[in-house]
Amino acid sequence: MTTPRILLDHFGLKLISLALAVFFWSVIAGEKTLEVGFVVPLELQNVPPSVEIVSGAPDTIEVRVRAAAAIIRLINVDDLAVRLDISNVTPGERIFHLTDAIVRRPFGVSVVRLSPAVLTLMLDHTERKTVPISVRTTGGVADGFEAIDAACDPGKIVVAGPRSRLVKLTSAYTETVSIADAKEDVVKKVSVGIDEPLARIDGDPNVTATIRVREKEATRVFEKTPVEARGGSSRMRPGAVRIVIAGPVSSVEGVDDKAVRAFVDAREVGSPVQARVEIEIAGERPSIAVRSIEPEFVTLIPDQK
Repeated sequence: MTTPRILLDHFGLKLISLALAVFFWSVIAGEKTLEVGFVVPLELQNVPPSVEIVSGAPDTIEVRVRAAAAIIRLINVDDLAVRLDISNVTPGERIFHLTDAIVRRPFGVSVVRLSPAVLTLMLDHTERKTVPISVRTTGGVADGFEAIDAACDPGKIVVAGPRSRLVKLTSAYTETVSIADAKEDVVKKVSVGIDEPLARIDGDPNVTATIRVREKEATRVFEKTPVEARGGSSRMRPGAVRIVIAGPVSSVEGVDDKAVRAFVDAREVGSPVQARVEIEIAGERPSIAVRSIEPEFVTLIPDQK
């Protein structure tokens, strides 16, 4: 029988390599063994997409290994991994026993102990929920102004997480928006947060917050304002009304008695009739509103000719 050519090529080098390998292995095998503990990250693999881990999963596992001293001195934590496959789990309480079979380690290293060796995981269904967003502010607007409304766009956001933890989650909130010394609306792009560590924002976590700011309102009362008859000659009963106006402080304070007029349409009045009192305020004052007129109607009595 002929020896294969491949075994004869570089036969001397192969023989030397084999001898060296046997020598080093005998050195290692004859060396004393050591035990060392490592804190290794726990990798939970193949978690079903519809399942949430609520509790019981530590970030790390203590792995105690044993090997020849020469090998132990070369090991670092990156050479080890604890990988637990939970691909077939369903929601509820699930118990897992950790063995050396789930530990990746270098050749020649044996696992002495895992701590903890048993994990009890609480698992729940993944759920999504839409909740409103409240806008948080800080600071105070300028003197004479007030914040009358705070809203954001969009006004709601979708959160995802364990069903049992989303039950009590009723709202989300924005980062605080400063309205210090504001005299006009404040608009700002902000991020949204939630008070549930196991939940997360499903989608864009940014919204546009708008805080409406306006000058404070004031009211003024004009007692016994005469009522004019326009378009005809008539007497009125009563001849004066009480008028209340409201609007921004700076606008209302600038209105004097002569600027507020009360009138009725007296055209084509042939007999006593009830007429609605109208109000006009001189000048361009669109921000001022008439809050009340007392009485709203007066009796028109045409003059006898």
